[in-house]
Amino acid sequence: MQEVTLLSTEAPPPTTVVALEKSSKVKTPVSLLAGTNPNALGLTLIESPQETTIWTTVDFDGLPFNFVVDTGASMSVVSPEPSGPFLEPVSDRFEAASAGCLVEGSEVASGKWNVGPIQLPPQHLGIVALPLLVGLGVLGSDVFFEAHVVVIDYRNARMFLGSGVGSVPGKST
Repeated sequence: MQEVTLLSTEAPPPTTVVALEKSSKVKTPVSLLAGTNPNALGLTLIESPQETTIWTTVDFDGLPFNFVVDTGASMSVVSPEPSGPFLEPVSDRFEAASAGCLVEGSEVASGKWNVGPIQLPPQHLGIVALPLLVGLGVLGSDVFFEAHVVVIDYRNARMFLGSGVGSVPGKST
């Protein structure tokens, strides 16, 4: 079962582009955090009259990259730009369907990667040419599926992942 919970009515869309990059001191309601890792992951929200996009920082072996948070993307992908020993080639070809589009490209293994303090399990990522506004990657539902619970607090620019995904180095989950 999938569920969306809104704590209040939505505001009208902004008339200009608005960016929110910092968390406020307002706490995310505890009722929404059951089953999540208590570590809040920082987000950058970009709101415009046409859309709202959220980004988070994903580190590969300590190198940070901006990734769009896209719960509707079936597979996490990276653009061709991030390269290095932390992305090991796996295959010349992959195909994935996402939001009604067929996406094709080559495939790499993530190696050690994390979002905030949460170390993600190594997995295969597609390499796809992404629009500049997207950043260097997309964190997709393949990661969120493992979390079991995803809480995105738009108002306070933070996200919580369920305890089913990854681990916090030095702590047990």
